[in-house]
Amino acid sequence: MVMSREEFYSLGSRLIGIYCIASTIQELFRAFPLTFTYVPQLRQSVPLFTFSHWLSFVGPIGFLTVGIYLIRDGSYIHKFAFHDEVENSIRDSRDFFDVGIKLYGLYLTAGILPSCIWLLANILIVLRAAPYLSVENELESIQSNVLPVLTTLGFGTCGLVCSGILTKLVFRRHQSSAP
Repeated sequence: MVMSREEFYSLGSRLIGIYCIASTIQELFRAFPLTFTYVPQLRQSVPLFTFSHWLSFVGPIGFLTVGIYLIRDGSYIHKFAFHDEVENSIRDSRDFFDVGIKLYGLYLTAGILPSCIWLLANILIVLRAAPYLSVENELESIQSNVLPVLTTLGFGTCGLVCSGILTKLVFRRHQSSAP
């Protein structure tokens, strides 16, 4: 049985969707840690930090939404990745490699979504915190996580969009030695 590029990509994106749904469980454990801390002074003084507990649900909801979208359809991402290419069959290893790079880019992008949401939520919390509260720990975690999150997101997007360039670089010698 020979798979077309669309079928191969659809299978891979559905597997990534299953990964996203399974990762929702991990994100829920981060939202509901097994140890509960109660700081009555913080809960009574700053309603923003009370709201920040609700922001921890955005990660699992985002993962679940992406997973369900990829399992059901994923047509917008398919159109974004393939730019309505006419050639649909996998003829050789070059086509297989190209689709694999696109799927890996989708995997990186889907996997980094909760970290992006967490980073944006912490930035909002720091920007909206009362001036008398110390936000040094949050700023430290933002500074240490912003570069890896943006790098992973950039590599994922480049894998989805620019996989043809990498494929040409990898198979350049093979093409030039052919008669």
